[in-house]
Amino acid sequence: MALGLGMVCVLLSCFSSCQNEDLLTTTAQKEKTMLAIKLGTPSTRALTRGVSDDPKNTNNTWTDAERLVDGDYLYRVTILLVDGNYNLVGYKDFDSEIRGTTNTTEVSATFTNLEPSTTYKMIAVANYSAIDSWSGLVNFPNLDNLVVGSNIASIVTQLNAYKLPESGTDLVVNKTPQPLTLVQDITTPASGSMTIGGELLRTYARLRVEVVNRSEKYNLNVNSIKFGSVDSFFGYNIESLLPVDDAHIPTANGRITESSSDALTPFTYSLDNPLQVPPLDLTGTTQNSKVVFDGYLYECQNTKGLKYSLNLGYPITSSSTKTAYVKGSAQNAPTDYNVGLYLIGYGNNNQFLTATETGIVGTSITETQLDETQYQQAIWSIYRSGSTIRIQSVLNDKYINISNNKASLGYSQNLTVNSSNGRISQGSYYLYANGTTITGNRRNQTSFKFYPLTLENISESETLEAKEFNIPLETIINGVPQTTTFIRRNDFINVLVTVSYNENSNAINFHVTDWNNKQGDIEFD
Repeated sequence: MALGLGMVCVLLSCFSSCQNEDLLTTTAQKEKTMLAIKLGTPSTRALTRGVSDDPKNTNNTWTDAERLVDGDYLYRVTILLVDGNYNLVGYKDFDSEIRGTTNTTEVSATFTNLEPSTTYKMIAVANYSAIDSWSGLVNFPNLDNLVVGSNIASIVTQLNAYKLPESGTDLVVNKTPQPLTLVQDITTPASGSMTIGGELLRTYARLRVEVVNRSEKYNLNVNSIKFGSVDSFFGYNIESLLPVDDAHIPTANGRITESSSDALTPFTYSLDNPLQVPPLDLTGTTQNSKVVFDGYLYECQNTKGLKYSLNLGYPITSSSTKTAYVKGSAQNAPTDYNVGLYLIGYGNNNQFLTATETGIVGTSITETQLDETQYQQAIWSIYRSGSTIRIQSVLNDKYINISNNKASLGYSQNLTVNSSNGRISQGSYYLYANGTTITGNRRNQTSFKFYPLTLENISESETLEAKEFNIPLETIINGVPQTTTFIRRNDFINVLVTVSYNENSNAINFHVTDWNNKQGDIEFD
């Protein structure tokens, strides 16, 4: 009997202990938890931007606001914490306490009395209201009068429906503050508190193209940069400002593919004047690189791969001297004998007597400066002997002979030229030109013109023409270059183009350092 009572005591003791553990667990579950959130500006940094990085320099306030436009510091931040039904659990608006401060890059907020082991959604927006000379962002949802406990599903939808400012005729975005955003699901711990941190994301992508001149002698001129190629249309692919869930992403923000009628054809960012990059200075005192483009782009896509092209060249002028025969004014008869050099023309179509190895033909010559070796077949030496002349070819030293139905080259024959009409004859036979055919004829007579030639030294100059180089935009991922088909928000695309000039081949060469995908990483600890 005693043994039985002992067993009852043990069982009661065990039941009492288990009951106490259940009570403790229930009490712990009822305890609220605390959440601390620390948010910072995007860690992905471009190089320090100044007025020299903007070739067109159309915004004189750029250098004063460079970090603000790039999203490198904060002037207003609003953090919203909602439950699964988008009821507002808590919020913190950083406005007056950070507006006007110097380069705020981080804010922290603490939320208490949260349910343990519960998933909340954090929505953060920054730099969305007016500041300084900027009037703020158009039609941005009003976040000034929020009430804890109210349902803000409609406000979330409005945030996602926010339309980015119009870009005009291309993808380049105006240099104004861009909203920074971040959305993240957060599950509270079973008890106690937790701290999380994250980076806000930019709305736009930033593209920076820098050109380096590796020539040690010549300036490099960059005339323009063009985005896209002939078969490369840009399509917007703008993600929602706050990608929260399908129910709060309006269809009005649909994507435009490159096949859409609204897609953009390639556009050129023309510089007001050629951007001149100095030559390489081995002493290191002169900067031999310049930024051709540094601006913000909307998200865009092209399934064939995004491209750009640079129009650039070395404005090099080379001088040379050549020896040439310069054609003078037409005469009915030769006036310079012993020895005069002439072109002998006829008709109104630039036809001239031309010697061959076997005879005479007519050819067309439009040049006024004749290369000695290239045109010597059309050059004649004219000698005078009393009242007659002899016409000798410079090409083969043979003379013009005229007989019935024949004009040939051969032995020296005295000819007569009528000084009033330029007709060439031998006895009763005349030199007759019919197009390219040259013959002797008794009845048909041709009036010739004699163009005196003088041998001169001609100075020439040649300027190296600028060329356009089409360059595919490639991303280095895990050390391997890959074709870029999509530019996303928060991307920083930094392209370095190195250009050189080979004097031996008269060729412009270039090398492109492709960009690493430096999209900001978000980590929650």
